[in-house]
Amino acid sequence: MPRFVGRLCRGGQTIGLRGLTAAALALLLGSCYSYQPIVTASGPRVGDDLRVQLTNQGTEELARYLGPRVTALDAELIRIEPDSAFTLKVSTLHFVDGTSFPFTGDDPVAVSRMLIGSTARRTLSQSRTAVASASLVAGLVAVARAALHTGHVSPGGGPGGPPPP
Repeated sequence: MPRFVGRLCRGGQTIGLRGLTAAALALLLGSCYSYQPIVTASGPRVGDDLRVQLTNQGTEELARYLGPRVTALDAELIRIEPDSAFTLKVSTLHFVDGTSFPFTGDDPVAVSRMLIGSTARRTLSQSRTAVASASLVAGLVAVARAALHTGHVSPGGGPGGPPPP
C-alpha cells in the first residue's frame, strides 16, 4: 500500500490509509450523536445513554462520589430503583467551568430524582451524520486526487512515472 497519505509531526512517521480511515471513522461516529430532552411520557429506559444535569443540591450531595463542582454527567442507565432513583454507570463528568473529563470510578452511582434538574437521551443525529459522511467522502477524494497529482501513486495503484529502462 502506498505511503502517500502524509507525515505526522512527531517522529516523521507516515500514516497509512488504514490509520487515516480509522481516525476519520472515529470522528464520524463521535460527531453523529446529540442529546435530546426526555419527555415524561417516554421516560428514560434501562440501557439508555443519558446526560443528567444536576441541581445545585445534586452537585453538593454527589461531590463525595463524583468530585466537587460536577454539574452534569454522561452515563448509561443501569437500573431505576423502586424509590425512582437512577443507578448510573457514569462515563463522563461535566464541570461548572465547562470542562469535561472521563469518570475514573468503576462503581455505579445512585442518583435521587430530587438531585436531577433535567435528563436528555443520547440519540443518532441524522443531519450530523449526513454532513459528517459527506465531509469524510470529500476529504478522502481530495487526498486521493492530491496523491494522483503529486505523482506518488498512479491510477493503476503502482508508483508513478515511466518504467525504468
